[in-house]
Amino acid sequence: MAEETSAAAGHAETPKKGGGAVKLILVAVIAALLTAGAAVAVFFMLGEKQPDAEHADEASDGGDQGDEHGKKKKKKKKKGDGEEHPPAYFKLEQMTVNLAGGKDHFLATNLELRLGEPEAEKLLSARMPEVKNLVLLTLSAQTPEALANLEGKTALAQKLRDDLNALIDQDEDTGVADVFFTSFIIQ
Repeated sequence: MAEETSAAAGHAETPKKGGGAVKLILVAVIAALLTAGAAVAVFFMLGEKQPDAEHADEASDGGDQGDEHGKKKKKKKKKGDGEEHPPAYFKLEQMTVNLAGGKDHFLATNLELRLGEPEAEKLLSARMPEVKNLVLLTLSAQTPEALANLEGKTALAQKLRDDLNALIDQDEDTGVADVFFTSFIIQ
């Protein structure tokens, strides 16, 4: 019986190995998460606040120094009736073309056109076969080397804008203002 008691006491006295390490890791992970959460909260609560447009002008030119005390500030108006409309966009379907250069390269791209005036959408829609043809021919005349850098893509966007405006007999202010590539894959 004495042997049983000492054997039982021997098992009770040996602590489990690894239990302390798991607790230590758990505490460290919880502390790291709380610290990260606090940092995110501070960033969003105390982040840089952008001054509104009216106060930004004052800050850039020294603010009100009393020069114009009592005078009303003039607000800039856009041409036309003074109301600014949100930009209108015209989305073209995905275009896939073989590129020039003799090798087996192709371009798959999605285009969106920012319109100067919403009425330009009607002009483009009415001539959609011609629009698609113009875009396909312009894209297929490009080489992979010409489109490999930013300058080539920018030049292509400007050429498409100018050619589309010529097609619908408009300028940048009333027709296609910008051409955006929403995807651009050369293979």
